[in-house]
Amino acid sequence: MWAKTFINRLADKLKYEGDVSPEEASEIAEFIDKKGKELNPKSSHYNVSFADSILRWLSAVEHKLPTNGNYVRTLPFHHFLEFSWRKDIKEKLRKCRLKLSFLDGIKEIERLGFEYEGDSESNRNFELFDYAGEIRKFPKLCQKISEMTDIFSSKAYASVKSVVYTESLLGCNKQSLLQTSILKFAASLKCEFIYARHYNLNIHDRVLMRPSDIDKISFMLKHAPDDVVRLALAKGYIDEQTAQKLFSGEWVKTGKIDITGICEEFIDYCLGRRIYEEAPEDDSWIDITR
Repeated sequence: MWAKTFINRLADKLKYEGDVSPEEASEIAEFIDKKGKELNPKSSHYNVSFADSILRWLSAVEHKLPTNGNYVRTLPFHHFLEFSWRKDIKEKLRKCRLKLSFLDGIKEIERLGFEYEGDSESNRNFELFDYAGEIRKFPKLCQKISEMTDIFSSKAYASVKSVVYTESLLGCNKQSLLQTSILKFAASLKCEFIYARHYNLNIHDRVLMRPSDIDKISFMLKHAPDDVVRLALAKGYIDEQTAQKLFSGEWVKTGKIDITGICEEFIDYCLGRRIYEEAPEDDSWIDITR
């Protein structure tokens, strides 16, 4: 009964005062985490009063979103008992998650090239968040993200892990080959970048970088994924059958494919193209991708 009264009071506070305190948000999140079995109507632990109060809270949250606030951190990205919860609660939670801002909806990040000296927040290259808005506990990271923009302006097929653990990749397509090549070159220039995965599947995974650093790799961004495949075929990294699969957009198992070799070859090719395009015109350049 106390939990119901407490949550209902905070729902009214959110509605009329605009937010709750960090401590109050943590208590609601803890209730949801530890009392999840009481939201299952088929369970002997089902508590209709508690379930009604959670629904009331989520309704207030949905109305407030996507405005930032402490209340956002009461939304779990996943709960191991969620599948069994009352239908209206699951639906309301889904609607809340879909209204999250880009920053609050980030559930996973990978980062590379960051200087950690003097940064007391975190020295990890990988973070997985359990709750919406949890990323805001790292204000320096959030500031960096606010200064960055999407490198590819489309779905990210490569990430920090693609750069660091290239030899462990199990598969690739033409987009991932191009993007991994670009990110490897960016890493060689000591550019900072972040791979961000959002809860909302309608918001594509992004690789974020400062505009000034994007300018350094802009000449590579002009190339199409097919250019990488043509070069890999011409240089003998892949056979004709694999090339056709890649051209058609298929994922292929890497197997004995030298992904690192392809990326390095493509970087050299792009650098050569840039030198050629900046030099006086002559007939000495042969474009092997055509």
